[in-house]
Amino acid sequence: MFRKAIAWVDDGLRVHGKETVRDQNNQHLKLLLNEHNINYKILNGDYETRLKGAIELIEKLLQ
Repeated sequence: MFRKAIAWVDDGLRVHGKETVRDQNNQHLKLLLNEHNINYKILNGDYETRLKGAIELIEKLLQ
C-alpha cells in the first residue's frame, strides 16, 4: 500500500481524486486486508522512493 503523500493525478483510469474519497478507499482497503489476515507494507515517499521500496520488498519475498 502507499501512503497518500503524492498528489492524485487524473490519468483517465482512476476516478477517485477527492481527498475524502481517497481516505475512505484507503481505510476500507486496510480493513479488508486486516479482516482477511493479509500482510501488507505501507510505502511512503516520492515515486522513486516507493519504487525502490517495492523492489526491495519483492526481492525479500523471492529469497
